[in-house]
Amino acid sequence: MRERGYSLRFMPNLIGLVASFKKPETLVLIAAFIILGFFSIFRLSEAPGIWYDEGYYTQLAMNVAQHGQQRLQITPTESVSAATQTGGFTLIFPVAAAYKLFGIGVVQGRSVMVLYLFALLAATYWLVRLLFGPATAAWSALLMSTFAMLYGDGKPVLGEVPGLFFLLLTLIAIFYLERSGYRHLRAYAATGLAAGLCVVTKPIFLLLLPALFFTLLIRWHRIHLRWSGFVLALVIFLLPVALWIGLQFGAGDSLASMLSFYANPYQVGDVGNLALQNLARFFTEITPLYTFVLLLVWAVSMYVRRRAGRPASTTELSAFMFCMMIIAAYLRLPGWYRYIFPAAAVSLIFLPVASVVVFEYLRKRFSGLERIAFAPYVFFALMSAGQLYQVAFSSYVADYYDGHRTRDLSATLAMLAPEKSILLYNVPEVAVLLHTQNYYQYLKPHETDDGELLGRNNLALLRAGTFDYVIINSSVYQLRLSDFSKYALLGTANRYSVLKNP
Repeated sequence: MRERGYSLRFMPNLIGLVASFKKPETLVLIAAFIILGFFSIFRLSEAPGIWYDEGYYTQLAMNVAQHGQQRLQITPTESVSAATQTGGFTLIFPVAAAYKLFGIGVVQGRSVMVLYLFALLAATYWLVRLLFGPATAAWSALLMSTFAMLYGDGKPVLGEVPGLFFLLLTLIAIFYLERSGYRHLRAYAATGLAAGLCVVTKPIFLLLLPALFFTLLIRWHRIHLRWSGFVLALVIFLLPVALWIGLQFGAGDSLASMLSFYANPYQVGDVGNLALQNLARFFTEITPLYTFVLLLVWAVSMYVRRRAGRPASTTELSAFMFCMMIIAAYLRLPGWYRYIFPAAAVSLIFLPVASVVVFEYLRKRFSGLERIAFAPYVFFALMSAGQLYQVAFSSYVADYYDGHRTRDLSATLAMLAPEKSILLYNVPEVAVLLHTQNYYQYLKPHETDDGELLGRNNLALLRAGTFDYVIINSSVYQLRLSDFSKYALLGTANRYSVLKNP
């Protein structure tokens, strides 16, 4: 049937689309994207405040945008290799493109992170829908969108969320590879490319490789790889890795020193003692305990399914093994929660299916549970509401909703003459707010380790009173007043002190 020259064949599809909005899972999915849209953009430049690690990555992106080099500026005419900076081109180049198109600023860089957040949520839904169906996928998306750590680690220019996005793309590619019986070359190619982009985003995602290796060992009797496909995946995997090496490492960077850095970036001496301290966190601190419970429920659900003759897919097992690698790595690192964020996020994605499996197992054994078959979904709704409250009122990112660090510091820096020289004293995050490239830097990421110290020669110039201005963290300034005897305090802006050479 035709009317006014237009085919009405689209009507069944349109009716189906409209009908789908009546399904609870569709409303849940819409709610997830609305929540993500609001909290990812809300107070984007201030919540959370700009901080140290973000400053390294924004500087690398600035130098790519302005000079075409992924390096750190130490003086207006000198830059150094980015070898020890742990953000790959999958993070740096999109931010550099934003700076090139829209100018350099906090919002411009973090807007790229907002896009990555949306991409991550879409990948979450896609992966879980492939594995377990649309209803489960919608709940996974809602739990992810209300997860406070997603915004604390995802809104700043950092590598965790981009890395998670490429990790989920890798798992999606593995799903298609598994479904093809490990025959389709396109699935091998997609797996290799996604895995390559994942591991170059941030060194912690190199743990994907041992995770896949152990998965292969566990499932050796079920995974029958095509050698041609494996070689194809390996070659494509190495392409982004080769690009990463070419962009990030300079001629003077030795392979041995880089491997040593990635193996022990904080030069931890007593790894055993640190591991015990971090292990205790999983029973004494909320965030590690939360992650532990998520992993425990997931592990129990896989055991239950295996006993029932429905073992977890290779895709799901790969995700679980990745989380185990993250936890193992966390034990030997400083106990910052950011290092377990990838494991917490991936575990949360699988919580809906894991919870339903465990609940159904219990329901068959306890007759009293028969009448509350809806209990898991009430639990998901309440959990999402609780997480949403945390995002809004009692989380790391919520602590900055009333903050004005970027605004206050920008206003102060705008008053400095652009032709004057400025020393950034271990505050790399400030560079993105400067209106000049006439800046010098002294950078010491770890107080007890000089291995990564950059700009050492600028200390002599500081003591000689060479610089017109010095910008420093106020608490550091108060502890080292004698080191800045040639300078007078011009003013403070949020947590920073601005010193002037009289």
